[in-house]
Amino acid sequence: MPGPIDAFIYGDRGIYRPGETVHVSAIIRDETNKAITGFPANISLVRPDGETFVTSRAEEAGGGLVTASFDLPRNASTGVWRVELHADPELPALGTVSVSVEDFVPERLALELEPEREAGSPGETIRVFGNGRFLFGAPAARLEIEAELI
Repeated sequence: MPGPIDAFIYGDRGIYRPGETVHVSAIIRDETNKAITGFPANISLVRPDGETFVTSRAEEAGGGLVTASFDLPRNASTGVWRVELHADPELPALGTVSVSVEDFVPERLALELEPEREAGSPGETIRVFGNGRFLFGAPAARLEIEAELI
């Protein structure tokens, strides 16, 4: 059960790559669910080994909402990192959320292929029409592709 102060922390996503920026927000309420403004919130990013990586003063956005952003180093260790909100660093956190730091390459292209007909003979050429969408990275249009089906 929350105490006299309840903090709900959430991030813009749950997984990050080393070198990316972690953006978090926290909603701070009292025991009657009323927004607390002017709250002296500090938000810390804690490494997987339990050591605090960085602590910063949260920026107040109004209505009991505070935000903070942390730049992960390019050599950040992979694993589960923790974001903690504190009013006093000597007391337990008022709220926490976990984020995962992993070496991954996100899907970058969604590709739908449609052949001009269902089947062909060995050595025969069949036209295949494609529709691609970039999901991550810079946009592009009218790119040509060449493929061979074996």
